[in-house]
Amino acid sequence: AEDLRNLCGAHGISLGHSNLSRSEMVQRLVKTLWPPKPDPPQPKPKPRPHSYYPPPPPKPPPGASAAAGRLRLASYFQVLQLPPSAGIDDVKKAYRRMALKHHPDKNRGEQDQKAVFQKVAEAYEKLSEFFLDNTK
Repeated sequence: AEDLRNLCGAHGISLGHSNLSRSEMVQRLVKTLWPPKPDPPQPKPKPRPHSYYPPPPPKPPPGASAAAGRLRLASYFQVLQLPPSAGIDDVKKAYRRMALKHHPDKNRGEQDQKAVFQKVAEAYEKLSEFFLDNTK
C-alpha cells in the first residue's frame, strides 16, 4: 500500500490524510494516467448539391385576395378583350368568339392569325385555371 501511495504522490495525486482503500487509490491513479478520451469532433454537414432547376415561385398565402390574382392576369383579360371584372361565363363567350375569328383553318397562310389564336388559347387556359382555383 505504501508503494501505491508513493506512486500516487509521484503523479501529483493528492490523497490527503484520509485512509483510502487500495482500490480507491488505484481508481484515482487510473483516472489521472488514462483520462477518458474527448468525443471526436462532429463532421460538418455536407452542403446540399445545387438543383438544376430554380425553386418554384412562392405561392400566395391562403388569404390572398382574388383581386390581386385578377391584376396578375390582366394581360389575359386584354387578349380576350374583356375587363378584369369579367366572370368565367364572359371568358368562355369571348374565347369562342375570338377562336372562331382567328382559327388557323379559317385564316390559311396568315401566320399572324396563328399567333393570335395561340395567345387566345393561352389566355383562355390561364383564366380558366384562375377561376377554377378561386371557386374551391
